[in-house]
Amino acid sequence: HFHDGIDSWIVRWKLSVTDTRNLYIVIAQVLEKAGQMGTSFGYLVKYLSTFSGEALSDDAQKVGVKAVVAAIKAPVASLTDRRVLYASLKKQKLGSSDLNTLVTLLKIFVEGTVADYESFNNENANVIKMYDIDNETVIHSIRLLTLCALCSQEQNLSYDKIASALGVEVEEVEMWVVNAISENLMEAKLDQAMSTV
Repeated sequence: HFHDGIDSWIVRWKLSVTDTRNLYIVIAQVLEKAGQMGTSFGYLVKYLSTFSGEALSDDAQKVGVKAVVAAIKAPVASLTDRRVLYASLKKQKLGSSDLNTLVTLLKIFVEGTVADYESFNNENANVIKMYDIDNETVIHSIRLLTLCALCSQEQNLSYDKIASALGVEVEEVEMWVVNAISENLMEAKLDQAMSTV
């Protein structure tokens, strides 16, 4: 790959912060045009992380919005990418109210629950619509992430507790567990007789 070794080249070439930012953006654009969205996303995150502690420029805010929207629309398995982006942006002086709102949504993806998202959506439905974020896809992803978080906290969970946390009927719990297992998000066993996971 043409971009392998970029970070060591930046050091070797003694690039300024401005030149480093420009290089990251160019690489992200080339990779995006080549259809390598995941790798492109990584360079957007690197670009944004160069603003540590300083206010984001207008251009950087646009990149931030683009990166957050891409992270939200990404498959649920992209949790690590979301965490890296959130860790980078939560340290920044974001400026834009849209970017602040989107980072709040990203935080819900990283550490929130279905109830957190429903509350967010009730107050910010216009942002969801403005950035063409599919509400059903978001709810699906957050339910899977909530299920994984629950299962990581307790070894045995009742179907009732899972249903309550996911905001679904008890009859749907098995489907959600199987879905999470099939997406390699967790390992679990269903005990249908005891109605536990």
